[in-house]
Amino acid sequence: MPWYSSAGRWVARQLGKAAIWVVFVVGFALLPLILVYNDKRVGGQSVALDELFAKGELLLVVTAVGADAMGRLFGSFFASKRTKGIDLWEVLLFLASLVFVIFAAAEYSSLITRLGLRGSVDVVYLVKQSRIFLISTLLIGVGVILTVDD
Repeated sequence: MPWYSSAGRWVARQLGKAAIWVVFVVGFALLPLILVYNDKRVGGQSVALDELFAKGELLLVVTAVGADAMGRLFGSFFASKRTKGIDLWEVLLFLASLVFVIFAAAEYSSLITRLGLRGSVDVVYLVKQSRIFLISTLLIGVGVILTVDD
């Protein structure tokens, strides 16, 4: 069946694009955290991931991944010489990315200010919210990878 082979090629191409995105965007965005974790473990310290993320580092990853998604959408739109029009999904993905980038940047800024003033920080809430932001932004990023044509 010819439709099956073309569908299989499409799926393989999309999985390849997603794998490259995970390695280069997500992997390199998380690399500093992975290196800090590894350094502490090599030094003999036991480190909980919540402790590692307690200073808002995941919020910076959210900002980087969300900005990448917005950049891909802009690049796709301008690479098409604006002849294809704007797809509703692209607009929704762009707005969702923008919201998470703004929220993550604002929260990180607030956190750094609070830590600088020796204010109290609810670490459990911060880590939980950072994880929610990260998972949401990763889903948005995968949506962008699947939506944007090369």
